[in-house]
Amino acid sequence: METRFGEEQVRTAQYTWIVDRLRQRFRRVPSGSDPTDPGLPVTWLPYHAAWRDPRTGALTLALDQAGTHLLRVGP
Repeated sequence: METRFGEEQVRTAQYTWIVDRLRQRFRRVPSGSDPTDPGLPVTWLPYHAAWRDPRTGALTLALDQAGTHLLRVGP
């Protein structure tokens, strides 16, 4: 699986979450699939902030500017 500059991948049981920190966007693909596969939908969604929990390694994305809608992705 190729990782592009500025992107990070978080694998969970069902999905691989791809976070593009340079463009502040993310997407998910089914676990075990290749994110560069042209047959997969390439729908990127924006986020406003991202941080990692140092204890668990979970990634949290703030989906709105106020930080009231959060998406937490754990390893």
